[in-house]
Amino acid sequence: MKNRTLLLGGAIALLLALGAVAILRGQGKSLLPTKFGRCGAIYAREAIDGRGEKARFLVYVPYGYETSSERYPVLYLLHGLSDDETSWSNPKQGKMKAICDRYFAERPDRKMIVVMPDARATWYRNSYSTDDDYEDFFFKTLIPRVESEFRCKTNRKDRAVAGVSMGGYGATLYALHRPELFGAAFAMSPDLAFGRVENDRSPDDENEEERAFSSFSETNDVFRALEQRTPDELPRIMIDCGDDDGCLLASLEFFQKARNRNVPLELRVRNGSHNWEYWRVSLVMALDFIFDDLQ
Repeated sequence: MKNRTLLLGGAIALLLALGAVAILRGQGKSLLPTKFGRCGAIYAREAIDGRGEKARFLVYVPYGYETSSERYPVLYLLHGLSDDETSWSNPKQGKMKAICDRYFAERPDRKMIVVMPDARATWYRNSYSTDDDYEDFFFKTLIPRVESEFRCKTNRKDRAVAGVSMGGYGATLYALHRPELFGAAFAMSPDLAFGRVENDRSPDDENEEERAFSSFSETNDVFRALEQRTPDELPRIMIDCGDDDGCLLASLEFFQKARNRNVPLELRVRNGSHNWEYWRVSLVMALDFIFDDLQ
């Protein structure tokens, strides 16, 4: 397929994409030239989830965090299905540490904390039939734990969420469920079709159990959740999805439904597929978008 960029909902500069790719050459600390050699650190932490089990998460802090008293904005960076809390920081997958080290070295006024939790295969949702209520854990345990242990700014505008594939669905779901907590949400190749409710049966045609499950399903259907929100209460949202990605169709439909409701959601479609090569560029775009600087 010819290299092309489709612009929907706004413009994206080709030089931005090329510059982002250039950041990703090499691996580890040697990736950065000497003048960009000021590297952040990653801490491994655990919390107890609703099942009473340990839930792991990683926290990246930018260079200078340990020697200052400054507070920083926070990005919650969500992984995809079959991945875990280490996937984004893995030098063979997300390479986020090298990307963030370089990004914040060039833009020190944008330094932020990045939290990468392990959500297993929960799709970042509560469970219908078990006590594995991950969404409750995320908002009631994870965020308070991070904000109590690390020097985080806690205003809405200083908290963002982003994710890839399953995590892109999670980021979109959280932006719709808890819009008062986030200033921006960035969904990379989001699987928005997951959990979509196609049943249009009347509640009168369902028994009590069926009605309970229908209510649960509709709560977690991002298309239905979008209908419950007014444009002015939502954070800024962007979707970035490749033109060869199986998640594109649902992203296009979600974009259109958002625009029909006057929700200022933005969509970028670039040449690429459902892989880390695409998402490493997405991470740079996400950082720019969070700081409202993506053209």
